[in-house]
Amino acid sequence: MAVVAVLLFDWIVFEPMSQHVTDLDAQIKTAQGDLDNATRLANKKRSAEQSWAQMSRSQLLKDESAAESRILNSTREWAQDAGMTLSSLKPERSPEKVGEF
Repeated sequence: MAVVAVLLFDWIVFEPMSQHVTDLDAQIKTAQGDLDNATRLANKKRSAEQSWAQMSRSQLLKDESAAESRILNSTREWAQDAGMTLSSLKPERSPEKVGEF
């Protein structure tokens, strides 16, 4: 009779609890991986925002014509350093803005 009670206990209580603990362990591992990924992403976002703030303060030009001039000069310098000859390098003008768009 004691053997039957032990087997019933194992079948009714221990096995389901053991499976439940195993499932919970898997959920914890998955949640920990998700948390690690979210933490890495948040750190990467913070770093990218800092880099962007620094670039926008120091390197990006506010004036459209100055930015265009810098791009054209950099392109010419790159072509010269690469040993290329550019026959023409003219920017295409976009139509004037009307309103917000």
